[in-house]
Amino acid sequence: SADFQLITPIHIEMGEIAYGISAGYGELRLTVRTWTQEFMHELSKGVMRLAKEASEKYNMLISDEWSHEFSANENQDAAVLQVVQAAEKLNYPLKERNCPFKWGEDFGLFTQNFPGAMFGIGSGEDCPALHNPDYDFPDELIHSGASLFYSICQNLVNDPTV
Repeated sequence: SADFQLITPIHIEMGEIAYGISAGYGELRLTVRTWTQEFMHELSKGVMRLAKEASEKYNMLISDEWSHEFSANENQDAAVLQVVQAAEKLNYPLKERNCPFKWGEDFGLFTQNFPGAMFGIGSGEDCPALHNPDYDFPDELIHSGASLFYSICQNLVNDPTV
């Protein structure tokens, strides 16, 4: 759905190892994900509103810093069609998803400015998830992935209207 949001705590640090003493410092780092730039902006404002409310309620000083910002990847229909046509030409099986991948990628910077589409080449159901610490890229995908990209490039070169 368009209102997808995922907020994942990725690092928490608080105080020091000193029993009986309240922590004087804390740090919370989050990954925030949405499907669109517009919703990311709204969600970011909401996160900061909640932080400010907690700061006022508990008399805490807060500061914030946003880093590693990734734009939402918004696939263009014509670019998706190029991927589909190339996969069909190579007789590769296709699995179209009902919703986007949850990966945080810098590819979204491109699709905010240029037509494009992000897709996965599929590493199998028994492979650890992408961006997981035990993920190991299956080398057997190199040939099929390169062939797919080559086919896409051939289509684009042969059809200047795309």
